[in-house]
Amino acid sequence: MLKTLSVAIAATFVAGAAFACPNIGQTGATINASATQLYSPHNYNVTAGGSSDLSYCNIRTYNNVTPVGWVATAPDFELNYRKDANYSLEIRVVSDCDSVLLINDGEGDWFYDDDGNSNSAGDPALRINNPAAGLYDIWIGTYGPGTCSAQLQLETF
Repeated sequence: MLKTLSVAIAATFVAGAAFACPNIGQTGATINASATQLYSPHNYNVTAGGSSDLSYCNIRTYNNVTPVGWVATAPDFELNYRKDANYSLEIRVVSDCDSVLLINDGEGDWFYDDDGNSNSAGDPALRINNPAAGLYDIWIGTYGPGTCSAQLQLETF
């Protein structure tokens, strides 16, 4: 009986954790931008972090990395990207803490980075070569629990 109860409690905990994962069906602040508009960097202030622990979310990125960190359930931003030039798209974060970056593109691919921003130690950056036009859901999180001030930076090259 105790074993059955323990299994039921564990199953409830896992189901509850999965419920709090990033949800591409929810909306964030909308950014409409084209490749040529982003040739000059655009910056957006945000509070990094949230209550969703990515280690429980079973998200696999395009390069089979398991994301780690804490994000909100809804994306912080939704980038409607128009490809009017053949530029690479760079999505960076500058923050007051160790931040993480999680992206879901319009084709359903997940991207994640923790410390790839060479201009800002402990901050993430992703460069997407030949990015598809469409919707990019963007989460700005923290490596550990808690929140901090951050800035999303979008630029094309």
